[in-house]
Amino acid sequence: MASNLFENYETFKDQTANLLYDYFYPHKLEWPASCCRWEIFFGCRTDGKYHEKVNAWQGLGSLVVMGYLDIPQPGFKLEKERKRMTLGKKYDPNQRIEIQKIFVHPGEINCLKCWPKNKRIIATHSDTKNVYLWDINSQKSAHDRINIEANQPDLILSGHTDVAAYALDWSSTEPIVASGGRDRQILLWNVEHYFNSMGKITEEEKDQTNQDYMSDNEDSSNAQNSKQMLPDQANNYSSNLENKDSRNREEGMNGKSYKNQSSVSRIQKSLQSYLTDSKPQRKSISSLEPYARLKGHLGNIEDLVFKPDSSCELVSVGIDRYILFWDTRAGSVSGKGNIKPVQKALMVHHDDINTVDWSKSDTNYIATGSNDKKVAIIDIRKLPSDSSEQTERCPAICKVLEGHTSSINVVRFSPFSPHYIASSSEFLIIWDLREQAKNDPVFFKHAGHVGQIVDFEWNSSQPWSFISASDDIDQPLPGCSLQFFRPIDLLLMDELEAEQYLEKYSNLPDNDVEMIAV
Repeated sequence: MASNLFENYETFKDQTANLLYDYFYPHKLEWPASCCRWEIFFGCRTDGKYHEKVNAWQGLGSLVVMGYLDIPQPGFKLEKERKRMTLGKKYDPNQRIEIQKIFVHPGEINCLKCWPKNKRIIATHSDTKNVYLWDINSQKSAHDRINIEANQPDLILSGHTDVAAYALDWSSTEPIVASGGRDRQILLWNVEHYFNSMGKITEEEKDQTNQDYMSDNEDSSNAQNSKQMLPDQANNYSSNLENKDSRNREEGMNGKSYKNQSSVSRIQKSLQSYLTDSKPQRKSISSLEPYARLKGHLGNIEDLVFKPDSSCELVSVGIDRYILFWDTRAGSVSGKGNIKPVQKALMVHHDDINTVDWSKSDTNYIATGSNDKKVAIIDIRKLPSDSSEQTERCPAICKVLEGHTSSINVVRFSPFSPHYIASSSEFLIIWDLREQAKNDPVFFKHAGHVGQIVDFEWNSSQPWSFISASDDIDQPLPGCSLQFFRPIDLLLMDELEAEQYLEKYSNLPDNDVEMIAV
C-alpha cells in the first residue's frame, strides 16, 4: 500500500504536475502541519509534551514558522523551461523560499489567523481556553527544539470556560478578534487599545523579522545558511542543532566550554521543578477580557468568519448543525453582554458543519462544508425571518456541490471572483459556480496530497495561487506535505482564447518557442 501511494504521488509530481500547473512546489515536513497562511506561516505538531506551568516543552516543541516565497508570474512554465535548457539543469524551486523566523508555540497549534491590516500580528488557538496574540517582530527566533522554553505571547485573550480549539477570525476593518469553543459561545475582543497604547504596532509598521532572525550567539556562517532554509529543512536544521548540543555537552564534560549549557540547564531545572514543586514560578503575561459574548449554539463551535469589511457582523457553524448570523449592533439581551443571533439557517446539512466562509466579491453569499461531504452555497437574502419551526430543507440554499468522498475540512471563496470557490478534504477542488457549469461544476481538482488537506488559502494578490497543507499521519507515508501551486494559464482561458494562445507557438521554430516568456 505504501509503495502504491508513493508511486502514485511520484507519477503525479513528475508527469501530471508538469502538464496542469504553472508551478508546483511540494515540501515534505517531518511533523504534521495543522494550519498554513500565505504570508508564509504554518504550524507543526509534534509528539512532545508541553508543561504549561513552566511554559516549556519536554521533548520536541511545536513550531510556528514564518517564511517568504517568490511567487512566479503567469507564464512561468515557459520561462522555467527556457532557463532549464540554457543552464543545462533543472530549476530548484526550493531556493525561492526563505525562512524568516521560527518560534516555539506554547502547546500544540490548531489554528492561526493574521490580522489583515498587519500580517505580522497573528492570533493562534491551542488546546486551551485562551487565544494567544503575537507580534512577530517582538518574538525571538528559536534555535533548538528539544526541552526548550516556549515563546510567550504578547497578549492572552481570556474568557472561555472550556477549550477553544479552532473557531477563530479577525475583522478586516478593526483589530477585533472573535473566537468560539466548546463552551458554546463566541467571544469578541478589541485589542486596539492594548497594542497602540503600548506603541507596539501600527498598520504600516516596518518589518524587522529578517534583522531579528539570528540571535547574538549565532555566527555569521550559520546566519547565512539559515536564510536559505526551507520549511522542511527547518526540521533538519533543528536536528543538527540537537546533535551539536549533544556533542557540546560531551565536550563540556571533558572540560571544554559549552556556551548553551546554562540555558539548557535552566530549562531542565524548570521542568524538574514542575514535576516536584507545587508552586513553580512563571513570568506574568498581560490578558484581556472580552467585550461581548454571543450565545446561541447548542454544541462545540467549529468555525466562524466576519462579514467582509465589517467589525459587527459574523457567521458561525458547529456540531449542532446550526448556521448562526450575528450583529453586535443588535445589543445585549441582558445586562451581562450576552448577544443572541439575528438570523439562523437550519436543515442545510445532515451532519456536523466544520467550516464556513463569506464571499468577499458578493457578500450576499456564504458557503459551508460538512461531514456529509457536501458544500452548500447560501443566499442570505432568502433566509426565513423565523426558522425556529423549520423542518424542511432551508430555502436559502442556492447550490449544493458534491464530489468529495470524505468530510469537508475547509471551504474558501475566491478573493478575486464571485464565480469560484474551493474546498478541501482528500482533494482540493475548485468549483465553477457559473450557470453554464451547473452540470459539471468541478473546475479543477488538486490531487497532489497523500492525506487529508487540513488547511489551504487562496493568494489574494496573485490570482489562482494556493498554499495547502495535509496531515498524512494516518497514511502509510507518515509526515506532512506543504504545497504551493497554480493551475496552468490555459485552464483559465475560454476555448477561443486558448486556441489563439497555442496557435501563436505552433508556427514558430522550436528554438524561438524556448526563448519566449509570456
